Amino acid sequence: MTRETRTFISPSEIAGVQFECTKCHAKVTIPMRTDRNIEVPTQCCVCNDYWFSSVMDTRHRAVVTAIDQLTKVAKMVSELESQGVNLSIAFQLATHENTVA
Repeated sequence: MTRETRTFISPSEIAGVQFECTKCHAKVTIPMRTDRNIEVPTQCCVCNDYWFSSVMDTRHRAVVTAIDQLTKVAKMVSELESQGVNLSIAFQLATHENTVA
């Protein structure tokens, strides 16, 4: 028999965004906020390796925009729920293993 586990997360459950340096593997987690944009670092706080040339780097701006959009989705879903919409929205996370029993 094959058993499959699926994991779902609702937008309101996203507490923060983790950034990991691919050079030294240091990690920093920044809390998600709905009242302002998250500040995405441009370099590692441990080894000082630059991830982006500046906050004006188009790749940095793309990361900021993606995180901002995710924050907006969480806020919109929360507003729908508070307006009495009988709908729940969750994202399925990718799994990389199946267990066989």
